[in-house]
Amino acid sequence: MAISSPTDTNWYKLYLQSKPSNDRLAGVFRRRFRMPYSCFISLLNELRNCPLFSQWNSSDAVGVPSVDMRLLLLGTLKYMGRSFNFDDLAEATTISKDTHHIFFNTFIEYGNTILYQKFVITPAQQYVETNDKELFNMAGFNGCVGSMDGVHVLMLQCPSWATIGHTSHKLKATARSYNVTVTHEQQILHSTCGHPSTWNDKSLITADEFYKDVKRGKTLRNNRFALLEYNSEGNVTEAHYRGGWFMVDSGYMAWLCTIPPLKNCTSYKYIRFSEFLESMQKI
Repeated sequence: MAISSPTDTNWYKLYLQSKPSNDRLAGVFRRRFRMPYSCFISLLNELRNCPLFSQWNSSDAVGVPSVDMRLLLLGTLKYMGRSFNFDDLAEATTISKDTHHIFFNTFIEYGNTILYQKFVITPAQQYVETNDKELFNMAGFNGCVGSMDGVHVLMLQCPSWATIGHTSHKLKATARSYNVTVTHEQQILHSTCGHPSTWNDKSLITADEFYKDVKRGKTLRNNRFALLEYNSEGNVTEAHYRGGWFMVDSGYMAWLCTIPPLKNCTSYKYIRFSEFLESMQKI
């Protein structure tokens, strides 16, 4: 029998008529759409209240309601998580590929603005305000905010015109690069937007607003910490500072707020410090 409307499709019957009734079906949904069903419902409710998606929350001039936003969101998740194309989505939902394309572009705009502010910017601000960074203090790295490094995410559907810029010497596939800051508990504090994978760590950090805010004193300005250092007479004294710094690898410059392992060390204490910092930064 020919499928005449989205309500006749398997997607509608399997995923929208009722929620997963047991753990196995919940796992199937999570695997196929890369998101738990509860998170899917929560995200759907947010989209319905967002002005960007108003055209899918209303009816046309003759009163015909718009296509089901739930199917469009499932299509977007399938496109991003399982590499479906828009024609595949049209086949699975009977909604035109152009409609799926328009919804996807709107969702990308939503993610680049609202979701980015909510889940990428905010965690760093909350951490700075509430976390006392006791773990780094116990390790002897007073004032450390977290570990920073470049992260590469494969981009399997890279346009041909962008292939050269997105193929670095580290990877054999095209990818986007992000400068990411994490705590030692593996909580992501901040990430930049994606950049071509040919960008190295020195280039990525120039686009990191979290690092810039710490360097300028806009963030962590009330964070105080003490370090031991030698005074002019060669005695060990305690010096007090305000702000913070990041653990990095040798791909970064040894700037005021980025501390990499020391190179060409000949003293045991410097070698020990560098190896300990590198082991902490590997998280």
